[in-house]
Amino acid sequence: MKLAGLLIAVVFMFGCSSQSSIEKELKIVNYYADNGCPEKGLAILDSLEKNENMEIKHRMYAGLLRIKTLDKLDIIPTNDSSINKLLHYYIDEGNERNLHPIVLYYAGRTYIELKNAPKALLFLHKALDLCPEGKDPYMCSYIHSQMAGIFDKRRLYKMALRHHIKEFELEQRLKDSVNMVYTQTHIAICYRGLGERDSAEIIYKKLLDFAPNLKNNNIDYYIKSQIADFLMEEGRSAEADSLLQSMQITYNPFIMPAVTSVQNKIDMEKGRYDEVKSKSLMLINKGDIFTKRKAAENLSLIYLSERNLEEGLKYAQMYKAMSDTITHNEATDYIAELEAIYNYTETEMENQELKLDNAIKRTWVWFSCSLAFLAIAIGIYFYFRHLLKESEMKLQIEENKQEMSAYVIAKDQEIADLERKKNSMGKELAELKKLKISLENELSTLKGTQESTENELDKFRKNKLLSENELKALKEKNSAFREEIKSLRDRIVFVQQELSHLKDERMVFENKFQLAEVSASIIGKASVSNCKVSEEDFLRLEKAILTENPNFINSLRQMHLRERDLRDAMLIVLNVPLKVCATILNLTPQGIANARKRLFKKIGNESMCANWIEYIWNIYEKR
Repeated sequence: MKLAGLLIAVVFMFGCSSQSSIEKELKIVNYYADNGCPEKGLAILDSLEKNENMEIKHRMYAGLLRIKTLDKLDIIPTNDSSINKLLHYYIDEGNERNLHPIVLYYAGRTYIELKNAPKALLFLHKALDLCPEGKDPYMCSYIHSQMAGIFDKRRLYKMALRHHIKEFELEQRLKDSVNMVYTQTHIAICYRGLGERDSAEIIYKKLLDFAPNLKNNNIDYYIKSQIADFLMEEGRSAEADSLLQSMQITYNPFIMPAVTSVQNKIDMEKGRYDEVKSKSLMLINKGDIFTKRKAAENLSLIYLSERNLEEGLKYAQMYKAMSDTITHNEATDYIAELEAIYNYTETEMENQELKLDNAIKRTWVWFSCSLAFLAIAIGIYFYFRHLLKESEMKLQIEENKQEMSAYVIAKDQEIADLERKKNSMGKELAELKKLKISLENELSTLKGTQESTENELDKFRKNKLLSENELKALKEKNSAFREEIKSLRDRIVFVQQELSHLKDERMVFENKFQLAEVSASIIGKASVSNCKVSEEDFLRLEKAILTENPNFINSLRQMHLRERDLRDAMLIVLNVPLKVCATILNLTPQGIANARKRLFKKIGNESMCANWIEYIWNIYEKR
């Protein structure tokens, strides 16, 4: 049993590794096809076909890569059986949607080679719809190139021009210089076919200036041969001949027929028949049917002019056969062209209608969803806005209460300090009064002593009983008494001055005490909900400030402030916080802040102050 399980595991692992190696080989085939080695990729595909254990998805992808590789090798398919299998597996059954654009593209390429333009256009158009330009610009460029080629062959230059211009825009985005050159020559051919020869000449001039930058002889030959052909059509054969003579031509199977055909036109016009004859014989063997027909026509004319009737008739019959073939092909192509245009236009109209219907449906769905989302968003917005406002109001009320309570406590403490200072000053004043009374009593005693001394002196003088020494002692004693009296008088004056100063200081403290009481009353009222500060309270506040600092109120009045701004200035000198001021004045904090900025800009901007509060304090301190 264990041996069987082990065997199954080994087989499974071998199968997984085998499939993994197939995937790697298919990636290598795709790399070879994209990088100029399709024959190597084809060899790998031939070896993979012998693997009977290949999964269906790998087998189908190998079939797609085979069509791609054969297309790169310019091997024309003989039927559409291979591409039909791929269309059924990928498109009809909906497998591997990322490969749908490339499958449809190669379906279009297959039907181009099978000369079925309507089907080719249909599949290329579907590939273009499934391949956004931003996602795969290379594939979109290839699709536009193939569609333009279909219209070019049928000389539908207007429709071809539209696809060539789109192809050129994509190549510009990809910075593909070489393909940009070829695409511009096709655009110029379309302009020539539409009769816009000036536009074609402008493109040719730009290409002639740009070609040397690429340093590619084949491209240089191709551009110059196209320009020479254009100049011949314009009747400027001398310019065309000069341009071709400047080319150092080396043999190239793709370039030589086009260049030789143009040279033949010039040589025929100048009568250089020998050169035309040799080149025409080469073109009959290596050119396309149009080049061969022109070469046969040239040979027929030359031999007939030389009276070689046998050779002239031979090439005349060849010219007629080729002309019949071209006429038959053009007639067949014309019918296919009409069918292709009809099918293509009909498909485009159906696609446009489907796109329009889908766009309308998507618009209505998006509109309905947007309305529903907008209604929900508005509901959520207003709900959260309501909650936010409530929380902000609660928080603001709580902050105001805290600030007001802190301010009231600070004011109560200040009033208590003033009360204590008032009591201590009252005690000092009483002591000074007692000292004054005692000094006055002492002074009256000294005056009485002085009078008695003077009476004694007079008495001693009258009686002349005192000796000179006693008289001198009495004089000294009298002088000492005078000095002491003078000192007592000076001390009395000092005490009187000190008493006057204390009275002034007491008045200042009484004014401050009154101001503190009024401000505390106003703050207390503001802290109580549904209790407004009255006009009488503001009059009491103004009176208290006027008593304490008269110049401040007079200066504010001279500014002609509004009553609200005057009250705000009075609250500023009381150090009332902004939010408390807003509550007292029944305004918002932001409103008061804006008013202060406006007033400072209008009145105090020329001062050295930083803001309105500093400006008000500066006025308040100028007593």
